[in-house]
Amino acid sequence: MDVQKEREAFEDWVKSKGRVVERFSDGSYKSMTLDKEWSAWQAAKAQAVPDLGELQERIAGHQYYHDEHGHMIVDMDDVVKEISGFDSWKAQAVPEGFVLVPKENISCFWQDNDEPENFCNSSNDWDCLGDGIEKDQIMIVNKHTQAHISTEKFFGVWKLIETSYGTRWKFELFKSEFEAKQAMIEAQEPAND
Repeated sequence: MDVQKEREAFEDWVKSKGRVVERFSDGSYKSMTLDKEWSAWQAAKAQAVPDLGELQERIAGHQYYHDEHGHMIVDMDDVVKEISGFDSWKAQAVPEGFVLVPKENISCFWQDNDEPENFCNSSNDWDCLGDGIEKDQIMIVNKHTQAHISTEKFFGVWKLIETSYGTRWKFELFKSEFEAKQAMIEAQEPAND
């Protein structure tokens, strides 16, 4: 990885977001957030999947010749070895224990630090957060960034359960509507003692 080239790409990205890039004489960023983002950028690039151009260059480094039409002829054993190596690099691009999430599945919301039930999903709704304070007050607002991994549908019903204190209602989730209906029916049936 060419660090200078990556730093330029990183700083171009930061500037494209309307942010200012300032560095100390030692090269570190004046913004702690920017410094952390640069570290994350470098770590991500270190794990990046090589592009196909790199694979082609590696294959081209093996013995080959051109036929009468100018097509490159390469030993297939060499190609298979390189592709196998490429696949293992690709597998390492997402470290174990992590998942790769599409950008469109990443969202954020802002939440009142003191009254967490007050939150909004868009910067257009910040006024709603500010309704809880006077004009001369300062509110601490936490920005949460989250990744939506998956959605799973469940069916919830109130079910009658027995406890050491007697019978009580408990809300339970079921994987199918059929299971939920069965639980409702059982809850409505009188106990056969």
